[in-house]
Order: sequence, then C-alpha cells, then structure tokens
Amino acid sequence: MKTILYATDLTEQAVPALRYAHELSNRLGADLLVLNVHQMPPTRVPVTRMPDQIELQVVEERKEVLKMYCAKHLGQRIDGSRIKIEVENNDSILNGIFLKSKEVSPNLVLMWEKRQAYR
Repeated sequence: MKTILYATDLTEQAVPALRYAHELSNRLGADLLVLNVHQMPPTRVPVTRMPDQIELQVVEERKEVLKMYCAKHLGQRIDGSRIKIEVENNDSILNGIFLKSKEVSPNLVLMWEKRQAYR
C-alpha cells in the first residue's frame, strides 16, 4: 500500500479515526495524506481584496490549523515526510474528497462522518 487518504472535519470526535489512519499507515509503510475540505462562507461585506486572494489566505490559515491538530493528536511534528496535509476549498465536502482522491489515487480512503440525532 502506497497512500492512505484520511478526510477529517477537525473535531475531537474525529481524533480516534486520525490515530487509526496514522497507525495503519505506519504498519503498512504507506504515506498518510490528511485532508480537510473547507467550505468558504459567502462574503457579505465589501472587501478590498480579490476573492481568490481571500481564498488563498483562508486555505493557508486552515493548513496551519490542520497541522496543529495533527501534531497535537499524533504527538509528533508534521514534517511532510510520511504525513502530508492538504486543505481544499469546495462547496461540497464529498466532491472535494472525491476530486482529491482522483488527483492522488490513494489505495485507501478513510473518512470521519459526524452523525446527528434525528428528532
């Protein structure tokens, strides 16, 4: 196995799945790509920067958050050697995961799904 793609929503409930993906990648000698798909909220106030500049800044900020999340819960620095992090901006989380999967062709995709109680 060469690559495992793990998609996370960065919640505390997703931490066991992150740890599982990390342990599995270590045991199989595979690279781990941790992905967060971010949905840009609509801008409702006038801004002086172009939308693509705003998006780039948000993605870079989300990468830092994702890096800290992984470091905190995996207990190690994320140096990019075996663990890579990526943030994608997409209006559809599922579509974002699908497109990244097509791009990197992982051998395994793991996702965390938050279930909500129905009333």
